[in-house]
Amino acid sequence: MFQRTDGRGAVVDSAYLLPDDPVPAYAPRPAAAVSVAPVSVAPVSVAPVPVPVPVPEVRPRRRIPWPWLGAAAVAGGASLGLYALGGRTERRLLGTDPGVDDATGLVQLQRQANGLYTAAGAAGVVAGVGVVAFGVDLAVLGPRERR
Repeated sequence: MFQRTDGRGAVVDSAYLLPDDPVPAYAPRPAAAVSVAPVSVAPVSVAPVPVPVPVPEVRPRRRIPWPWLGAAAVAGGASLGLYALGGRTERRLLGTDPGVDDATGLVQLQRQANGLYTAAGAAGVVAGVGVVAFGVDLAVLGPRERR
């Protein structure tokens, strides 16, 4: 929307324009005569600029990555528990448990022992990754601000 007004603010001309349409030509408003009175300026005293005081460097506190170590400890505990259960199942498989006589029961015990040992190994890997992440975070990444 384009609107041209006169000196009193009344609308003289209106046009609806699309985004690509040029603005209609119109005569610019004549400049009003302005009288400027002379101004006297009093001298200003300038204060000396203060020298900035050096700010002591604040070193961020080192954040110790305890979550990595906690996760590694939990995974290590789980690995030990699973390994102990696997050993118990293996002892049952090797004949110390008189309640298992048939071949199907022996196969199930073997699968159970193998699964427990595999899970213990996976949890051990997770524990190792947590310890390595703790060491890398502590030594390589350096100090960070405390969260």
